[in-house]
Amino acid sequence: DLHSPAKPYIDNFYQNIDSDNWHTKIGLHNFTVTGLTPATEYSFTVRAVYADGKESVDSETVQQQTSAQPYLIDVKTFGARGDGVTLDTAAIQSAIDSCTLERYSQGCKVQLTEGTYKSGALFLHSNMTFEVAENAVLLGSADAADYPLDKGYTLYPYTVPAPMPKRPPSLLNVLEANDQGSSHAGTFENIRIVGKGTIDGNGWTRGISAGGVDEITDEVGNTLPQYRASKEDKVNNDGILAKAQVAVAVGEGMSLTEAYKNRRSSLMTLRGVRNLYVDGLTILNPAFHGVMVLESENVVMNALSHTTFDANNADGIEFGNSQNVMVFNNFFDTGDDCVNFAAGFGAGVQEFGQKAQSGAWIFNNYFRNGHGAVVAG
Repeated sequence: DLHSPAKPYIDNFYQNIDSDNWHTKIGLHNFTVTGLTPATEYSFTVRAVYADGKESVDSETVQQQTSAQPYLIDVKTFGARGDGVTLDTAAIQSAIDSCTLERYSQGCKVQLTEGTYKSGALFLHSNMTFEVAENAVLLGSADAADYPLDKGYTLYPYTVPAPMPKRPPSLLNVLEANDQGSSHAGTFENIRIVGKGTIDGNGWTRGISAGGVDEITDEVGNTLPQYRASKEDKVNNDGILAKAQVAVAVGEGMSLTEAYKNRRSSLMTLRGVRNLYVDGLTILNPAFHGVMVLESENVVMNALSHTTFDANNADGIEFGNSQNVMVFNNFFDTGDDCVNFAAGFGAGVQEFGQKAQSGAWIFNNYFRNGHGAVVAG
């Protein structure tokens, strides 16, 4: 329970909801090892304990070496205030840019310690850890100018008519400069986004409808936020960042429909990464989607709380053209699909040398609300 936000809900389901034991119980087949020493090799085996108390023989041994202790970079040393008012984008980005293997051969970690850090779009790079610590909040700015379109991305380069309109960057990004939608896994590598803190996109007002409650207490006693169930013709009334970004696009001559479809920021857009690990965070209130993983491989999404209900289009995790992905221990209470596999666009994927989505393992999650739990399309 200490390491899985899904576990209390799974237990409650079998104890209090599935009262007639109609559903087959899932097996919880992951665990977290703590107290390890950096730069040390460990050997692990697994042993089953049967109903009669007898134990199986050991499994094959898995050997794993822990990474070295990274150099810690507190964003406040670069001038971030963390007061919820000051725009901290430049300070946080400077901390990120300083976190390189050339400077710190043992690796480095950028930390947001306790506080609320208001920021626009941020851009990560290879071989780094970005941590939002417990009691820290990365809060998206409500100003559309803080998500500059020239630093955004093209979702797919092979659609008809091609290309799709460029989208603004998300709050947290891994993107090539002048992204054209054609990056491949390995463009970036070895990125970790972790912590017990919160990433809040500041997309919508609270309350599923006007006058509705801002939050509820759920079936296990946790507090869940409630976001406005809006749509394009109501964004001006219901949106925060969503409202600002759509208004700018319409002012530039884009139709309301196209602006709503293409000019809202998601919480994360992570593209072209080999070896991506995202762990522990609470994901709140995106103006568009939650976590988007595109053209990446060897991806783990572990112990995240996606609390985006009932924000419009607020998918939990969206995968596109990615391979070898794992999603486990996550809690989903979303305004759209919980885990979504984009189907791609047929032959166009091959023309750009991209690979279709493949190799996914999804287990030990709890899907509380969503248009679909696991969706392909």
